[in-house]
Amino acid sequence: MPSELSNDSTYRLKFATAFGEGPITIDKVTQSLGVYVRTLTLGISPFDRWVAGDADALSASAKSGYETFSGKAGCSQNHSGWRFSDQKFYDVGIESADIGRGRIKPKDAAMQHAFVTPSLRNVTARSPYMHNGSIQTLDAVVDHHASGGIPRPSLSNQVQPLALSDQEKVNLIEFLKSLTDDKRITNRHQVSDDTQILDKVSQP
Repeated sequence: MPSELSNDSTYRLKFATAFGEGPITIDKVTQSLGVYVRTLTLGISPFDRWVAGDADALSASAKSGYETFSGKAGCSQNHSGWRFSDQKFYDVGIESADIGRGRIKPKDAAMQHAFVTPSLRNVTARSPYMHNGSIQTLDAVVDHHASGGIPRPSLSNQVQPLALSDQEKVNLIEFLKSLTDDKRITNRHQVSDDTQILDKVSQP
């Protein structure tokens, strides 16, 4: 990995800025990854508070969006569990030359163009979307899934054209927004409070 990063002028500049002049080493890569991972702490989102019993934590639109997410749109088939990801691989019909999981499982037709289901936590803060960053907004992501994606043999049978109304799309986006935490954990007291709520959310 250090040699691959060293061949990229952008990474050479970034590592020099972070660590000073010198070669990119595995120790520097490890430190960089460690610092990044420590930024991934999640706070509590409006959705979490709603699940924990705060009936006013979500707007009527977001609640309706959750019903669409879990029902008509079928999103929860793959975006399941506390992280809103089943951690499995699917082809969702994105135009791309990258065959994803197919590089590891070339004989598995379903794994061609397949990528892992991403978590939806803090999704509003993580644009652009899809494995290749080809979709810029959540509205466009919803439109893509509603279109049924690019038809090909590997396309997941869970990706089907959806007749969503404009209001259903708005509601779905409002629900997705509710998965973004509105505060950061700043002290141990907050960590304790957040943990208690997340324990409730994680229960079946």
